[in-house]
Amino acid sequence: MLSALPVHTRVHLKFLARNRVFHGIVLLIVLGIATLSLPGFVFYDRSSRFMTLRTLAQQLHGAVAILTAGIGLLILWSHRSARSIKMVTTTPSPFPAWVASVFATAALSGAAAQAVIAGLVALLSVYWNVPYQLGFLYLALDRFADSLILLAFLTPLGAWMHPFLAVLVLLFITSLGSARTVLESVEAGLFTSVVRAAASALYYLVPTFDPFAGRTLVLRRSMRVSIVDWRYLGITCAYALLCLSFGYVSTIAVLRRRPMV
Repeated sequence: MLSALPVHTRVHLKFLARNRVFHGIVLLIVLGIATLSLPGFVFYDRSSRFMTLRTLAQQLHGAVAILTAGIGLLILWSHRSARSIKMVTTTPSPFPAWVASVFATAALSGAAAQAVIAGLVALLSVYWNVPYQLGFLYLALDRFADSLILLAFLTPLGAWMHPFLAVLVLLFITSLGSARTVLESVEAGLFTSVVRAAASALYYLVPTFDPFAGRTLVLRRSMRVSIVDWRYLGITCAYALLCLSFGYVSTIAVLRRRPMV
């Protein structure tokens, strides 16, 4: 299995290098970099440039996290639309290695993109004479861990249903927190109480994609990181690995139940 994993991963990387949809998304991110960087060349005070750099880092790392999660969806859908998964399952190469390569391709691509953006942010901080805070590095690592959590749940969903439906399910899951907060502020009634209880149950059952978002408020303002923040990052990475294990096993189980698609 370990010998087959690099082979499948290289094939998937070549697929991404030739896929026009993927190229279009990357182009949008590049245009986003150019657009978000413009204010930094207009403003001359360090405070404004720091806020511009912080916004640039947050937006781009977040966009790459979503792109990373979508890579697994893109690879699986291309094979499903070409009806080639059955061919993969009947080859001598272990099928679990092929599934693992889907996750490995997305993780490697996401890590490379996050590293490029982190390097760009560091270069801009030097060019604009803005103090570089460790929070910029923390943000890159945290968003990469978040992308792996998204990847772990979006990939089996994409193996089970149409990619559009998988994205809708994911959006529904991510909106549960906001819906729960709104329902708690609504005046209590029988119907409201039932809906609130159901929303709360779903909220605690479904996974969280940014486990400690509310614990790092200082990071969002000053980009300074404390020791506690690094501990939160370590826990987030461990949670991401646990989610990847779940997503890997779930994807294999779903695909083996539908080998003809």
